[in-house]
Amino acid sequence: MRCYHCGREVGGTLHTQKSYRVDYYRLHTGHSDWDAIVDLKTDTPPVRYLKLTDPTNILTRVNCYDRPDFPLGG
Repeated sequence: MRCYHCGREVGGTLHTQKSYRVDYYRLHTGHSDWDAIVDLKTDTPPVRYLKLTDPTNILTRVNCYDRPDFPLGG
């Protein structure tokens, strides 16, 4: 597994007796479309939400995620 931004290999979470350190985040993103939930039993208006139609997972190192010169778009 490699970072989407810098290409470095990412490691797992390191656990110690009193703490832990995360090396990367897995970002769940992708193409989405508007959809609605309609409750036919009540008179409430539909609830609109963005439905993820084409999911993509992006791995990014913790250090890269904080850098403004590495936008999530690549």
